[in-house]
Parts: sequence; structure tokens; C-alpha cells
Amino acid sequence: MGSTLTQSAQQTLKFFEEFIRRKEVADFIKKYRAYLNLPPSGLSLTKEDERELKEGVLPHLYIPTRAREAYPKDEKEKPFRVVNTCLAFTGQQGVKLWSVGLMLLHYLFFNRITAIPVNFLGTNRDDLLRLEYLPDELLWFDNEDHFLLKCMYEHFDEVSKTHPVVLYINPEVSQRQIQDFLAKNWAEIEQYRKDVKSPITGPRKKNKRTQERNDFIYEHRQLPRKEIMHLLYDKYGAELDIDYGYIGKIISLEKKRREKK
Repeated sequence: MGSTLTQSAQQTLKFFEEFIRRKEVADFIKKYRAYLNLPPSGLSLTKEDERELKEGVLPHLYIPTRAREAYPKDEKEKPFRVVNTCLAFTGQQGVKLWSVGLMLLHYLFFNRITAIPVNFLGTNRDDLLRLEYLPDELLWFDNEDHFLLKCMYEHFDEVSKTHPVVLYINPEVSQRQIQDFLAKNWAEIEQYRKDVKSPITGPRKKNKRTQERNDFIYEHRQLPRKEIMHLLYDKYGAELDIDYGYIGKIISLEKKRREKK
């Protein structure tokens, strides 16, 4: 029987197994287990823990009761502060997937790799692939409330950093049609993947030829896009692997890259 996890979720799991072997991560775990008065090897995973992690209201934020009860009344919130600490730490390590930070939280308490917390309030959000029901998502926002509009912008701005390529699915489409669409449009998807940081592996490395092409486009950025395309055809001919619409994106990305230097 095959795994119930998607192949992309299995990739996240494999990454996490390597992630916790890093010296910085091992030091972080040791430090915060001491901070929380946990045993050096973490807590044992009980049947109650397993049930809460699987069926609880917010399993991804689960903190064992016995960890909370170990503190005086005025420090009961101390274990909960570690949630944000784990998320911040994984971000500092260059990992933008929310699920990896929460897996680290569970590992900190139990010294075991628990199920990837890909489900949040009934929505799959934290795999490399993300399933989101847009009508429900928009219900959170009000087009007359400027604060909520700002929240909506921040939400989609954050999502765009980890899941920049979006597939909109009409309810009439079939699974076979979706597979066919992805197969026939994968070249275009690849163009957007090349210049985006991976939430797991960090920035994708460009080969020398790709960077030379991008430099060439940026050097001619003052020219009309159509003229740049003609120059590219003259220079690269049949080996040219971008279309007209991608030139502006390359110019924008190269400008940002140079500003960061």
C-alpha cells in the first residue's frame, strides 16, 4: 500500500530529517528543552498526545498538558511562547515553510518526527503544494474595511513567497484535464520557478548561461520588450528558452538582485 502522504509532503519530511541533524538545530533543541525544564531526550509520546496530534482542534499548535503544568501559575504561558520561537528560528535558517517550524515544535517536546501538520482549520496549506478554497478565503476580508484589505494584502504577499505559482480550478474540470494542463504548461511554470527562493532548499542556483542571458536582458532594459526579444533571438536562436512576457519579470528580479548587493 502506498503512502497517504503526497510525494511533495514526503519531500518535506525527508528535508526535516536532514534539518534536525544540523548543529544549529541540535543546539536550539538542547537550549529550549532546558528552558522548558524538559528531559534532555524530550517527553514520551502518550496515547493522549497521539490523539490530540491527530484529532485535536489545533493539532499543529499542540502543547502537552504536563509541559504546561510544570510551571507556576504566572508562567503557564511560557511553553506557548516557544511556538513563535520555533517559527522564527526556522525562518532564520532560511526555511519558509510554516509546517517545518511546527514539526520542530513537536520534535522539541517529543524527540520524534510527528505527522506533518499540513491541515489547518480544514485547509491544506503547508505542503509544497497548497490547496485553498478561494471563496472561503475571501470571506475573511471586507472590501470596505481598510484594515482587512491590508490583512488580505499581507496574506497573499506571504503566500506568494512560498507558493508563487497558482493553479485556479473550475469545478467542471476533471483530474485528467488538470494533469494534461500541468503537463502542457510545465515549461511556463518552470520559468517562474527558476528565480524564486525555495521554502526548503533556499535560492535556486542559476547556471552560468542563464545568468548571462539575464544580464544581457538587464543591460538592454531601456529598449522596448519586442526589440529585446529580437536581440535575444539573434544571440541565442533556437536555444532561447523564454517567451516575450517573461522579459519584464527578469528585469525586475535582476534589479532587486543588484539592489541587495
